[in-house]
Amino acid sequence: MVGRSAIWQFFTYDAVTRKSTCSACEKSLAGQNPTNLRTHLKSAHKELSAQLEKTETETKMKSKESMTKKKNETSSPSVSIKRYVMDRKPNDAWAVTSKEYQK
Repeated sequence: MVGRSAIWQFFTYDAVTRKSTCSACEKSLAGQNPTNLRTHLKSAHKELSAQLEKTETETKMKSKESMTKKKNETSSPSVSIKRYVMDRKPNDAWAVTSKEYQK
């Protein structure tokens, strides 16, 4: 597998010839750009293209759920304090107890 894209389950890349080969039809395509490979799947293998879209959608949903779960689990007091400080209105001044500033 060359990259992180799910497209690589349908292609293999040969670094010597610098070409990607479709696993379904054995067609060689120049380079390893996932967008070009996806275009080949859409035009020549519609059922594989639909399978790829389904896989990518599921992966994105799982990633989104994981990120939301992590965000909820890692809520720390320092984050709450930062939110308070950032959300403060200008007239919410800190109490000054020094005699020097009470004049």
